Amino acid sequence: EDELQTQGKPKRADVVMSFVGDCTLGDINGWNLFANTFDAQGAQYFLEGVRHIFAEDDLTVVNLEGPLTNSSSQIEKGDPPVFWIKGRPEFIDILSSSSVELANIANNHIYDYGDQGVSDTKQALSTAGIEYYGYASVFVREINGVRIGIFGFAFDSNAYNIQQQIQALKDQGCEVVIATFHEGHYDRTYDPTSNQRTAAHAAIDAGADLVIQHHVHNLQGIEEYNGRPIAYSLGNFCYGGHSNPSDKDTMIFRFEINRSLDGLEFDYQVIPASISSSTDRNDYRPQILEGSEAQRVLDKIAEMSARL
Repeated sequence: EDELQTQGKPKRADVVMSFVGDCTLGDINGWNLFANTFDAQGAQYFLEGVRHIFAEDDLTVVNLEGPLTNSSSQIEKGDPPVFWIKGRPEFIDILSSSSVELANIANNHIYDYGDQGVSDTKQALSTAGIEYYGYASVFVREINGVRIGIFGFAFDSNAYNIQQQIQALKDQGCEVVIATFHEGHYDRTYDPTSNQRTAAHAAIDAGADLVIQHHVHNLQGIEEYNGRPIAYSLGNFCYGGHSNPSDKDTMIFRFEINRSLDGLEFDYQVIPASISSSTDRNDYRPQILEGSEAQRVLDKIAEMSARL
């Protein structure tokens, strides 16, 4: 483009990343609502309302909450209430058709159908060209000249483990390290637990540049700690685990990296959204919010953030 064409356009960041919360591509055992929706509407239906944002970024990262498998062999979970979640392997097309490139698998449902379920999930991801990370697997990639490392832990706030993982990524030449933690109380808690904060602060202290958390099935606040952002809960996103949760608020956390003469600079943006395009049920179709609804969610996040 010549100078006249570029005047007035904001410069795009060197690296743009989108993070979203729980993508539960399937149903709780005994239910088939998500599967029936897939069969009736097809894969592209689910993320149609957010696909344009994912297509514009350099990397879209989801928390894949639950295996994609045809296995029926559930792990033992003890006394009720307990839930097992799974989706069919072809449900991976929901992500691959909507410019999702990376999935976290460090969470409390990925092993619901044992090692076979995890193996089937990894195979589905690989076949679809989607990378994954979590537990022992990390993601390392150079994107537009910036070498980025991402790791994921589930319910591990041990500072030594966090320090070791971050150092290992830095030893691989990562200029930017992002930590994701699946951590917190299960449902409807709007303030992070001590374990959530311990893990997040330990990661920043060890050199992480961004901390993303999920597991809590609603949004929580954003803290800036030592100049680095911590998003304590991204909540649900494309969520097959509940047919009509009363709190449908969610977000896309957009992280931007720019290289300047002084080094790398970071910025972030919250894009308010709903997990559903319907207000009276969950249609598994996240939508970007606008107007007063968008402002309501932004105000809610600001209020929760002010308590941190």
